[in-house]
Amino acid sequence: MGCEYLTAVFGDPDAEEILTAIQKHKKANISYFELGSNIFELAQKASLLYAKKATEPEKRSLLNFVFSNLKLIDGNLLPEYQNGFQILAKYAKTGNWLPGQDSNLRNAGARNQCLTTWRPGITFSFL
Repeated sequence: MGCEYLTAVFGDPDAEEILTAIQKHKKANISYFELGSNIFELAQKASLLYAKKATEPEKRSLLNFVFSNLKLIDGNLLPEYQNGFQILAKYAKTGNWLPGQDSNLRNAGARNQCLTTWRPGITFSFL
């Protein structure tokens, strides 16, 4: 899509500026996608990298970043997490990464799949 098209369709004299902004957004989306992909890949390899490649100062730095305090009581390690990591630890422990209500408010117990509950107490049947 070129500036001539934008000007013809929208009659916008600032078509060049709009086209430049669109291109910047496209590049930003790709950058965020690549960053997210790299973070995911690093997370998958984190345990191996920590155990085999990290130096003692790097390990200490990572532990200080994640934990505010580590206690050893009766042979059990009791961690206290830094802000942000508390939430991750809680969800990792429970396995419930989406604690809020599902946006699809269907009646999961209904025998008829056409029955949908979208508000409490209001049920529709499309048969």
